[in-house]
Amino acid sequence: MKKIVLSVILLLAVAGAALGIAYKNAADIDSLPSISVNGTQISPVSGQYRACFVPDLLPRGIQDIFSRQVSFTADSIPAVIQTDKTSCDIQSPSGFNLTLKYNDDKSVYTYTDCEILDIPLRGEADGEIIMDWNGGSLTYRFTLQTTGQPAVALSDSRPVQGGLVRVEISDIFANDEINIDSPVFSPSGITRDRQTHSARFYLPITYYQPAKQYPVSVDVGGQVFDFTLDVQRYDFSTISFTMDRRTSAQTVESRRANSEYRRLIHPLYYTKEETVYWDGSMIKPVQERRISSEFGQIRYINNSTVPERHSGIDYAAPLGTPVYAPAAGKVDFAGFLKLSGNTVVIDHGLGVKSYFFHMDDVSVSAGDVVRQQQLIGHVGTTGYSTGPHLHFQVSIENQPVNPELLYK
Repeated sequence: MKKIVLSVILLLAVAGAALGIAYKNAADIDSLPSISVNGTQISPVSGQYRACFVPDLLPRGIQDIFSRQVSFTADSIPAVIQTDKTSCDIQSPSGFNLTLKYNDDKSVYTYTDCEILDIPLRGEADGEIIMDWNGGSLTYRFTLQTTGQPAVALSDSRPVQGGLVRVEISDIFANDEINIDSPVFSPSGITRDRQTHSARFYLPITYYQPAKQYPVSVDVGGQVFDFTLDVQRYDFSTISFTMDRRTSAQTVESRRANSEYRRLIHPLYYTKEETVYWDGSMIKPVQERRISSEFGQIRYINNSTVPERHSGIDYAAPLGTPVYAPAAGKVDFAGFLKLSGNTVVIDHGLGVKSYFFHMDDVSVSAGDVVRQQQLIGHVGTTGYSTGPHLHFQVSIENQPVNPELLYK
């Protein structure tokens, strides 16, 4: 019996010594779970976990006897990861939290169990990953250096008079300020998509802008992109027609009618919704109707020698034809005006507004948020009008543009 006890004690002593060595070796970094960011292997710098060196087939109680908490600290320099992209791939077991601490502004961003690390800012950040593992946690560290540069693209470098240029910016970050320098054109507001690291804005070209070259600069995060817009001449049509004198007297020649329009509509030229309601193409407010007066048309009315410019498109349509919202937006104004008749103004965001004149009735109210293709009224001939039609106008920062460009 004594021999058996001594043998057991000796066996435990030997096992204890062996386990002591094993526990020491358990802190070998190469034996711990691996994490890679953009293909670069990251080693843990510290951690603690429970190590057990007996087969899993043995009872749990015995496993507990032959296990202990292991702590370690590695003397290693964090890996440096450079990228010119706006995201990084992460390969790691689940159960981790990641923190990015930026050196410039000390901002902190946190992520949980992500496979794609969306990089929020341009610059250098200290990255830390803490992963739950075997009853403890492991800490991994790395340095992230974002070196990518933004890109700016124009939809058209040779727009026509009355045209529109869409400016797309890609590979931008939250700390990249965007500034536009244009001595002639008034750009729209800028909409940013932080998920795709992109932004866009619009440059409206008025119909009276002389056809020649104009400089435009876009500053993105301190990097300046210089462009030249070569505005092309457009042959606007000319028309002469007669307006009923009584209608003119009650509308365009009426001080009261003009004063009402200036008081209720002019202030809307200088406001814009912060929310961007629309995306993609607009639709025609009346479906497939004849254009009775083109955008930018030069019009001589009642034998006048001084022409007027048409700031929208007139769609000739039967009385009562439905009029639909061309895009989502918020109704700025809905009501009757002596000058423009039953009128609706919709703010689509970014300084983009649409105007609807001469309708027979109005189906929306100021403050309503409308969806694309929602009924807003019916074609009429109210206000300064010669017959049933819809005057449809789109402006960006109070500069009228050809609505047909926005159907594309």
